[in-house]
Amino acid sequence: MVPNFYFDIGVRGARREGFGSVCVDAVTQAMARMHPIFKERADTYAIDLPGLSEGPRLGRRLGHQLRVFAQESASANAIADALDADVRLRDLVVIGRVRMVDTATHAGPWAVLRRFRVAKRSEPLNRQRDLARAANLPFLMTRSRTNGHAYTLTLYREIVQQRGSAPNGQPNSYGLSGDVPVMLPVVEAVAMPGG
Repeated sequence: MVPNFYFDIGVRGARREGFGSVCVDAVTQAMARMHPIFKERADTYAIDLPGLSEGPRLGRRLGHQLRVFAQESASANAIADALDADVRLRDLVVIGRVRMVDTATHAGPWAVLRRFRVAKRSEPLNRQRDLARAANLPFLMTRSRTNGHAYTLTLYREIVQQRGSAPNGQPNSYGLSGDVPVMLPVVEAVAMPGG
């Protein structure tokens, strides 16, 4: 997937350094609405959370903004329109307009958003290290529509200083990087009305 187009989803009422239950709820709701679309159209969309930060309990935050990337303008507009039409999201978020980013000339940096996984119980030393790190990472609570089970989606974000074109990874059904990273251009935030 080549991230040529993007749009921002801003949390209504959140401040620049927004965090807390309002941001978590809004980001969780937006992710829940996008997941079925991402699952249906694999390798079409990827997401970034520009405000995501790690830290002790009060330092970990998802931020106040979701950034959705697509390879084609039509795909970006389709999901932006679907989210904008969702009455359950209207009070929570503001959908920005679709913008183009020239990935061929983007000199970096790049962001990679991944799901953090804790090592198996059969690897106790790695598991202990991973559990300690996971305690400082932001997360979303989500529920499977298939079996109804709830689970945690722990996230981490890497910034990569790479020159030239980025590898074309395939995002998963949440728009996150898999084995091959989906390198998303770090672009300057645009002020959003109502956010």
